[in-house]
Amino acid sequence: MLLHLRKSERLKVEAYIGLLIAIITLALPMAWSLKTVLVFVLAGMTVHLIFSAPITIGFKTLSKVGMSVAAVAIIAGITWSQIPEQYLNDRMRSFDSKPAAEKPFR
Repeated sequence: MLLHLRKSERLKVEAYIGLLIAIITLALPMAWSLKTVLVFVLAGMTVHLIFSAPITIGFKTLSKVGMSVAAVAIIAGITWSQIPEQYLNDRMRSFDSKPAAEKPFR
């Protein structure tokens, strides 16, 4: 058992860690690659919590899958607009910083 915690206590810890990851991902400026990794970790934790939570034990698997898809869609909708924008800004910055001899001819 993880840190000798009961399942309900462990799920609470996982939920708090997921909330912390969400706050860090949204509030702090970071590289697009790190933000992408944190979004995938958050989505994975969310799906795990949906399938493991005591409140969803009586739900059918299809219902849990539907809730998981909805949760991942919400996470992606909130964070996805930031990631491609940061990626393009980083690419343009790296392209502009290259010496003229290394830039492709247009």
